[in-house]
Amino acid sequence: MQALDTMSFSSFIASHIDQVMRDWETAAKAVAPPQAQTREALRDHWAEILKSIGEEWGQAATAPPDPKASSTGALQAAASAHGARRQQENFEVDELVAEFRAMRSTVLQAWQRVEQSAGRTLAVDDANRFSEALDRALAGSIDRHLKDRARVRDLFLAMLGHDLRAPLSGIQMAARVIDHPAADDAGRARSAVRIRRALVQMDHLITDLIDFTRSRLGAGMPITKARCDLAVLAHDALKEVRSSFPERAFQSELSGELSIDADAARMSQLLSNLLYNAVQHGDPASTIALRATGDVDGVMLQVHNRGASIPEEALPLLFEPLVQAAKAASAPGSRASTSMGLGLFIVKEITRGHGGSIDVESSTEGGTTFTLYLPRTV
Repeated sequence: MQALDTMSFSSFIASHIDQVMRDWETAAKAVAPPQAQTREALRDHWAEILKSIGEEWGQAATAPPDPKASSTGALQAAASAHGARRQQENFEVDELVAEFRAMRSTVLQAWQRVEQSAGRTLAVDDANRFSEALDRALAGSIDRHLKDRARVRDLFLAMLGHDLRAPLSGIQMAARVIDHPAADDAGRARSAVRIRRALVQMDHLITDLIDFTRSRLGAGMPITKARCDLAVLAHDALKEVRSSFPERAFQSELSGELSIDADAARMSQLLSNLLYNAVQHGDPASTIALRATGDVDGVMLQVHNRGASIPEEALPLLFEPLVQAAKAASAPGSRASTSMGLGLFIVKEITRGHGGSIDVESSTEGGTTFTLYLPRTV
């Protein structure tokens, strides 16, 4: 039985939830991966989980939780949503467990302080009861996390097969045209462009897949810095994309000091990924712009395209692998993308490896602009 002179968890959490969440933001930064360090991500679903546990506290102290009760259902729904979000943010199961362990400690310490300030001692039975409720929430989060992880794995394999089959089919069709006795020089030239485009797409896909695998295995993104000219790299990246998509319009605006200590091969990969992303998602009738501006402290790079905007709710997860950002609207005749979504993840990792930052703005009126900043010294 709960001691009469002890504040129940429901009363405690109702009156101290804001303080608990502030304490949690501080504690969570020690256990949360970099992708979950924002205030919104740290607080994600936690207030709802704690309030749902508080609602359960209204049941008889000796009665076990009723799985059919609305409060218990709310707890499992919040825990499941939390597990889904952490899967999208690429939490591993041990990181999810560490997060719940840190929350347990945060709540119990805050609750103990409240009791001590009132001259009371937190009852062991109450602490155990809270821990049991949090364990049920953890089990629900892990269950959803593992189910979503399995679904993403299957989706990954399906997309890999699709993304490899598409350029291979293009090469096959082009080869048949070239081998056809009636083919003229213009037809053979167009087929050669199609083959070159398909080979570049496959090369990008395989390179991104290798880098993604390295990052997930903990090897990290290898970065070897040397003096390089981003103006030359930008020119080469544009030339490569133009050769693959001669029907698209491109422009470049380069100014300032663009020589910087960086990994030239990685920067070329970054520029190509951003440009190919703009080709894939931009309006085919619009111009894709690449801008670079150098100042004393670093270099700012921007890639801009017109077209359907990125939904606001998709922006926080845009640089995460295998997250499909649905378009706010579809251009006439366009098809939904089935790409694995590794390109922007690789861009983020390369930027991070150079000590830089990247952001994206998107609207129907202004189009989509990726902006990254690379400091001259790290």
